Amino acid sequence: MEYIFLPGNSAKNRVWIDSLANQFNKDSKEIIHYSHWESGEEDINFELELNKLRELNIKDYCIAVCKSAGSYLSYIANKENVLNIRKYIFIGFPYSWLKMRSIDPVEMLKEIDQEILIIQKREDPAITFEKLKIIMEKNGINAKMIEYTREGEPLNNHSYEDIEYLKEIIYSFVSIS
Repeated sequence: MEYIFLPGNSAKNRVWIDSLANQFNKDSKEIIHYSHWESGEEDINFELELNKLRELNIKDYCIAVCKSAGSYLSYIANKENVLNIRKYIFIGFPYSWLKMRSIDPVEMLKEIDQEILIIQKREDPAITFEKLKIIMEKNGINAKMIEYTREGEPLNNHSYEDIEYLKEIIYSFVSIS
């Protein structure tokens, strides 16, 4: 099974996603860097990035490790049969970012049949852990949720800096079948 690493929208995520993916040095993996990081455009072009994923021609099951906007890219890649995702890991689920782009995050989550793990900070500005948990329960969305709390890291931003901790959570989730 292959890991696919899909970062958040901001170019600041380049180093972060590479660092996280490098923790999986014994695993088969692909890391996506978005074209708009080079072009200077503000937002990800989902169609362009889907085409990049198509060109990878990944036929095996994969595990999607996604930061923020990468969550939606993984969802549409699986929905359009570009990827065959077995498990989703969403780090910093981009609830408000999706809403601002007229994408319904609840419908997205409801349509996912595979296992989902969401790692969310208590006060993440995209959506707080508690608000997301309530929305998930209210809508019957079955996902494992972990509240990300690390000493020395603020709880009220969208950065998830403890790469080693994230790796441990991901490996634990992936090993449970």
